[in-house]
Amino acid sequence: MSRLHEEHRQTGSRKCPNRDAGGLFSPHFISMGIEQDKILLTPRKRDSVIQLATRALALLCLAATAMAQRPASPARPFPVGSLSQLDELPAGRLRARLGQLPPTAQQHALQWLRSFHFTESDLPSLHADSSGGILYVCSPLCQARAAAAESPTAAAASVP
Repeated sequence: MSRLHEEHRQTGSRKCPNRDAGGLFSPHFISMGIEQDKILLTPRKRDSVIQLATRALALLCLAATAMAQRPASPARPFPVGSLSQLDELPAGRLRARLGQLPPTAQQHALQWLRSFHFTESDLPSLHADSSGGILYVCSPLCQARAAAAESPTAAAASVP
């Protein structure tokens, strides 16, 4: 280290003794905010760091949102004519009910199930009667929603 730099350290002066000297006290380091072996962020550098952190946080939020909005796996479809035997249905209430029917009623139910398209998510609403007929049955919650949709609202009510 040069004599000027040594004197500068001993006196604790904040002015650079030799702006042309390289190293710690060069104009380049002074302009970046490095003084007396301490690194200080200038307003410009601080703004850059804040912008970078903000962008990283925004990217993280977008990625989390995208992952949360991934669609659930689609329900297994049963296209018209695709069902060849009742054992192809997933285990559940409908399959158990169909297994309790006599063989002729089971064949009738299979014919019904092969005649229309449905998905695995439809199975809780599908029911079988004692002769093998297949029908959709709406739950009480579904019925309450349908009744609410059919009732007139105040805006739609007739005025005398």
